[in-house]
Amino acid sequence: MRLFIALDVPNSIKEHISFLQRSLDISCLRFVHPKNIHLTLNFLGEENDIKDIIQTLHKINFSPFVLRLSSIGFFPHQYDPKVVWIGLDDNEKLFLYFSLFVIGG
Repeated sequence: MRLFIALDVPNSIKEHISFLQRSLDISCLRFVHPKNIHLTLNFLGEENDIKDIIQTLHKINFSPFVLRLSSIGFFPHQYDPKVVWIGLDDNEKLFLYFSLFVIGG
């Protein structure tokens, strides 16, 4: 099972991303269904101790914050994309919450 830490995004953002998906004419890509669009904070890999991860996540408390989409890019490059990603403006709260998880705060 592939495990990762992610944030759900509002439906309005999912709708915008879905529109962007439909406007891209890249036949070699398989797009994520809009209901599965999320913000990946950390990919954990295939095998981890799920109980430790859940315990750490339960320790993190945060209030709502605003994220702004800022860019779009391709990996490994735009001429043979395997992944299309959307970048975010810098956000101190997101960095803080992400750091709490990674460091185990």
